[in-house]
Amino acid sequence: MFKILVYGDRNILSALPENIARYCEGDEQPDAALVMPGHDEDEQPDAPTVIAPPECRARAKQLITYGHSPRDTLTFSSVSGDYQVLSLQREIVTLGGKRLERQDIPLPPNGRPQMTLALSALMLAADIPPSRLPGLVKGAF
Repeated sequence: MFKILVYGDRNILSALPENIARYCEGDEQPDAALVMPGHDEDEQPDAPTVIAPPECRARAKQLITYGHSPRDTLTFSSVSGDYQVLSLQREIVTLGGKRLERQDIPLPPNGRPQMTLALSALMLAADIPPSRLPGLVKGAF
């Protein structure tokens, strides 16, 4: 089980399947930090992997950014009323050590694009296969 430090609403962890991740408590060293949209930019996440919006100036062994820019690690390549396509723009190494190559992942639409990006980035980093994302993201919000 991965230990995740969440900057913002940690209820997002409840959208993950059981036994994947838990909130990092007290003095524990987290496996990853997730910075939610609207975080306090003065806080500097401290974890080997940081998942954050592009305005976060975190330093980490691996920084996974999510947003609407083609420079972000995770963004939408296409959005319509019927679907949205998540685009992994560059290879990442999951918390379990697997390499995920660039790919597009079709997702059902919802009205929370930033939350969808944050949750999807966390799921991919936590070794959840890309093929499971559509079902998990659909029921998350």
